[in-house]
Amino acid sequence: MLILAVAGIGAALYGGLPLLRTPWIAAGLALFALSGFSYRWVGQLQQRILGEARRPDATLAQLDPLLQRWSRIASFSVGLAWIALIVMVLKIPR
Repeated sequence: MLILAVAGIGAALYGGLPLLRTPWIAAGLALFALSGFSYRWVGQLQQRILGEARRPDATLAQLDPLLQRWSRIASFSVGLAWIALIVMVLKIPR
């Protein structure tokens, strides 16, 4: 994600677009940053799920709440990335 963000910022600067004064770039960058920040919790939750799943007495009933939480957070994070993509491609807001 870092490479994608740096490449996008570099392309905007190369094209002479002011990053924070161009609304669709600022909105896209903000959404992309929120996506990356929220995905941090996905990784932490994956480690917790792995630890719980490795226990000999682990059951699906015990893991299900963690898996559902993982699904919600991951969906939110990926959704933000998709919205950022849409905002930047369609240049919303202008």
